[in-house]
Amino acid sequence: MSWLTAHWDLKLVALVLAVALWTYTTGQVHVERTATVTVTDQAVGSLPERSRITAISPREFKVRLSVPASRAGELTLEELAPHLPLSPQATVERGQVFPITARSLGLPDDVRIIGIEPDNVREITVTLDLEGEADLPVEPPAVTGLPPGLEASLQLDLTLVRVRAPGAELERMRAAKARVRFEPVDLQGVDPMLARPRQERVALTPAAEGFTVLRPVHAAITVRPRPGQPRQVTVPVEVLGSRDLLRSVAVEIDQPRTTLVLRGPENQLAALKPDQDLTAYVRLRDDLAPGQAHELPVGVLAPPWLAVEPATARVTLAPLRSAAAEPAPPQP
Repeated sequence: MSWLTAHWDLKLVALVLAVALWTYTTGQVHVERTATVTVTDQAVGSLPERSRITAISPREFKVRLSVPASRAGELTLEELAPHLPLSPQATVERGQVFPITARSLGLPDDVRIIGIEPDNVREITVTLDLEGEADLPVEPPAVTGLPPGLEASLQLDLTLVRVRAPGAELERMRAAKARVRFEPVDLQGVDPMLARPRQERVALTPAAEGFTVLRPVHAAITVRPRPGQPRQVTVPVEVLGSRDLLRSVAVEIDQPRTTLVLRGPENQLAALKPDQDLTAYVRLRDDLAPGQAHELPVGVLAPPWLAVEPATARVTLAPLRSAAAEPAPPQP
């Protein structure tokens, strides 16, 4: 038994150190924590050129972790983002399967996974597809935001556009005879009182689809006032004539206000104020015979965009008696 007692002090120190190490590595207190794992496309590394991620399953799950009590306050485990580097073989096999481990989740060595929710989740599957290119027809975008009374037409500079997408997506689009769609063109900034057609060229923005448009697409958009329904208005009629004529005759108009039929853009007609914006008149000629009625055309001073249907007014001229021709008053 001398071997047990020989150098007993060194053996005691070694025993104490062994117990301390065992206590620290395996016997220390652990606490349980739950973390949510969100798998985004950015979690997949080493994505080969011309490859697309078409699916990741599952996108989210929860893990129950055993964390040393001494580190429980240091670790942020509310949400974990895994790191999934693809191997070169992933392109050939169109994907890769990653077991859910502490390493793939970026956890420290002393943190262990003790459970996964849902229970049937054990791995993360990343599905890939090689990109291809094809020419697809373009769907003209909608035009929105036009003020009332205006209309727009759109002319595309391309009817076919080249796109790049995963091969399976291209095949689906060809089979469905799908078109490349673009975001609506917003014309809220157009002047609501536009009186003449206006044209501009705009770059179209592809709608959120599973492909990339390889060439910019533009459209020529023409905005014009929409023709309005004829509008009837009643305005006073003025009389124009030479000074000598107006001094020698009295002018009588059967209807001092005349009805006019107006045609023009819908937005302009709606905003027109007839008594302020229109002046109707008849022009008297010096050769008009007094004492009888004459049908004379009504002229209209109006904005240049406005068309006025022809109208007439009945005018009668009566000669004025001069002071010299009046009979002298009787003598007393």
